[in-house]
Amino acid sequence: MVDYFFKFPIDCKKIQFPISACNIGADLAFWMQTLFQTLAIWQCRTGARTNLSLNSFSMTLSRPCHLFAFLVIVMYSFSCSENHEQGSPEWGDAERIVIDASSVAKEVDISDLIVEIQVFPLEEAQGSMLGDVDKVLLTEDYLLVYDRTETKKIIVFDRRGKFVKELEVVGEGPDKLVQIIDCWLNDKGNLEVYDYASKKVLVYGDNFEVQRAIYARDRIIFHYLLNIPDSDGYVAFSGGYNGVDGDPLRVAFLDNELAVQQTALPFDSLLMGASINVPINPLFRMGNLLRFYQHFDPLIYTVNPAGNLDVQYYLDYVHRPLPKDFERELMLGNLELFMDPESSYEERQAVFQGYTGFGGQWMESKDYVFFDSFDVNHDPYTTIYHKGKKKILTQGGDLREDQRYHLSLPTHFQAADAEDNRFMVVMPGFLLLLYLSEESPFYEQVGQYPETMFVMEVVLK
Repeated sequence: MVDYFFKFPIDCKKIQFPISACNIGADLAFWMQTLFQTLAIWQCRTGARTNLSLNSFSMTLSRPCHLFAFLVIVMYSFSCSENHEQGSPEWGDAERIVIDASSVAKEVDISDLIVEIQVFPLEEAQGSMLGDVDKVLLTEDYLLVYDRTETKKIIVFDRRGKFVKELEVVGEGPDKLVQIIDCWLNDKGNLEVYDYASKKVLVYGDNFEVQRAIYARDRIIFHYLLNIPDSDGYVAFSGGYNGVDGDPLRVAFLDNELAVQQTALPFDSLLMGASINVPINPLFRMGNLLRFYQHFDPLIYTVNPAGNLDVQYYLDYVHRPLPKDFERELMLGNLELFMDPESSYEERQAVFQGYTGFGGQWMESKDYVFFDSFDVNHDPYTTIYHKGKKKILTQGGDLREDQRYHLSLPTHFQAADAEDNRFMVVMPGFLLLLYLSEESPFYEQVGQYPETMFVMEVVLK
């Protein structure tokens, strides 16, 4: 793996992809992503790289200083541009996935990859209704659903959707929080819930009762946390161009009092407060591995227990890739747009049109990865990658199962049972219905209960 850098100058051989972000809440990003995927499916049913050119220079090579400058320019061009064509050795032993956005099918039948698909409702008890779903957590026996936006609740179900209990997290007292900012399962499989306003993390036991509280020494705002395996520390993501305690950085490694020990992924201070997409679930656990990813950044990271980031995968977009220094080339040139809270999502996304890159959704099991990208028109598409074969199996705007289930896959999966290659998403019936054909065995049930939350599980071979 390639150890990530922290606070020191960066050269062209270092990892220099920042991203992800911000003042758009994760809930809005989720539904915008769902909306654009749904529109892409509806469209399916109805109807280069800039390299340094020597011709751009005019110089007399007879003068030693000019000759030296010419050689420096040529060496820089080959090291920072041509190496990309030769396998990008700057990423060391990170696994390289080559994605060609110029050859993406609008619709792909992936029936042969699927073992089974199940759809079932979540049982809703009186007073414990869900309005939205921001995060889904899986244990061997339970399914935990977090609604950040509307009800601001965490509700526990069994793995077949039967209601178990609602967690009374918000309130007054040592075992309560002012609000829920994030929640996760620690390396022992127990729930932890975080609030920066309360300056603490609640740790729950097997019976979903508060076991203890971890108090932060200082009030530092992070939007996503996850505890590091074999450690009493945490990795934290600031949620974009917000910075940490005035410093322009995204990722921090915290001790057991949630105090910052090390930092990573700095960005230009001029971007502080800029608005851009933020991933729904940028930190997630797969066994004892922690993954981190962010919009537009083609690097998928593993969190190292020593307190840094290793590059696990390099997404090599070979057709009009987003500039490596896209923040400086694209965002700083349109800074007023990204700083304006009244600017629209569409206006900001238009800045990235003409390029291809990572769309900010990555979900992984033992053998497979689903990840989202965008083409030159900023239209989304999904890739299925087989980890063992180190091969892209398919990619398309609409991944379908047309042999038994007659549906489009809602590929913004929120959780995965890694060992079973089982991917899961939870959404209200009226949205799920948009993915189902009338001949689907799930169509009638979902159509009868449009306001009910449904679980879709997709198991791959």
